[in-house]
Amino acid sequence: MRVVAISDTHGYHDGLVIPPCDLLIHAGDASWMGRVDELVPFIRWLGEQRAETKVFVPGNHDWGFDNIDRDLLLEECKESGVTCLIHEDVMVRGVRIFGTPYQPNFGVWAFNRDDAWREGANTIIPECDILVSHAPPQGILDEVPGKGSVGDIHLRTTAIDVGAKYHIFGHIHEGYGVLAQNGVTYVNASICTAGYNPKNTPILLHI
Repeated sequence: MRVVAISDTHGYHDGLVIPPCDLLIHAGDASWMGRVDELVPFIRWLGEQRAETKVFVPGNHDWGFDNIDRDLLLEECKESGVTCLIHEDVMVRGVRIFGTPYQPNFGVWAFNRDDAWREGANTIIPECDILVSHAPPQGILDEVPGKGSVGDIHLRTTAIDVGAKYHIFGHIHEGYGVLAQNGVTYVNASICTAGYNPKNTPILLHI
């Protein structure tokens, strides 16, 4: 199965060239501030891409999915043929994908759930083949110059714990790239660089 992974497009999706694939995964931060007028065009664009299945996991900038606009946006996803995962899973060609946007507190942004994450959310991720989170796991493709490793400690071993062979994420733009470690292929698919320049390319995986 040909899988294309992208993340952190921040409104620059129109400039991307997505190669034909079976599964297109976007790991969050499609927008700047998560307004409906930002997210609806993105959802429609995602639905038009040359992929049999499109999966979207919102990020901390995608406020509309974490407030009163959620139902409207989920309906738009449905109409556009986009599967939005908010701490839930989906089966695609026999491959189970689990997606979660939640993260410990990170500034004043969407999907900050420090208490819930520590007390419950991280413990109910089921066995899956592909784990998609917006935040990276601590110590893996999450380095910020001058700050060091800034990933999510609660995701540090989650892919291994749930038997996932792939963990796709974004959030930390500086961490763009692929790393195979302990039987898991980790993918930071951030399209934007640290300076919000959308120059990184979509990452193609063969699963």
